[in-house]
Amino acid sequence: MKAFLATRKGLLVLKQKAGGWDIEKNHFDGVKVTYVAIDQMKKWIWVGVNHGHWGPKLHVSKNKGKTFDEVALPKFPESTKDKVKEFWAFHRDQSGRICIGTAPAAMFVSDDDGQTWTLNEAFYNIKGTSICT
Repeated sequence: MKAFLATRKGLLVLKQKAGGWDIEKNHFDGVKVTYVAIDQMKKWIWVGVNHGHWGPKLHVSKNKGKTFDEVALPKFPESTKDKVKEFWAFHRDQSGRICIGTAPAAMFVSDDDGQTWTLNEAFYNIKGTSICT
């Protein structure tokens, strides 16, 4: 069994051993990893990082965490002043659509495994209103 641990100093891949865990590998050394998720449908590992210099990046591993490839970064429309700062949530539904939650509060969707992203404008436009009334 493996575990993936997001930390302020990188991503740790842990492997279970008798009586505990060993660090099998580390990725993104010295970079804040804000989110890690296992894609239950495809068994890919998705990682959101936030470089101090380069800003947020999104990566995916298709080989159980051995290597990671950068994928397209979701972007807000130019008509807004918002920019993705961090990733906070990941979900792939049964149709294969991926949803990613970000800070500032928004949800982006992809129907092509993260090659392109579309802002869910209905969710984005509820800012400043109560959804619990």
